[in-house]
Amino acid sequence: MTKIFVIPQNDLLVTDPEQHDFLPKAGRVVESTTYWQRRINDGDVMVGEQKPALKTPVKPTKKDA
Repeated sequence: MTKIFVIPQNDLLVTDPEQHDFLPKAGRVVESTTYWQRRINDGDVMVGEQKPALKTPVKPTKKDA
């Protein structure tokens, strides 16, 4: 099945029936189902592109000599 990236609109709490929680404000990759198509049609979510995750810089460790 096709996957899409959906983002909630207008600070709505949109239930994700597969994860049993609310869709995060940053969005989530989900299976493209009739449930998500209804959310898109109603304007509850929009399809967007997933932003790459920010990498936390790794600090070098000091080795004791």
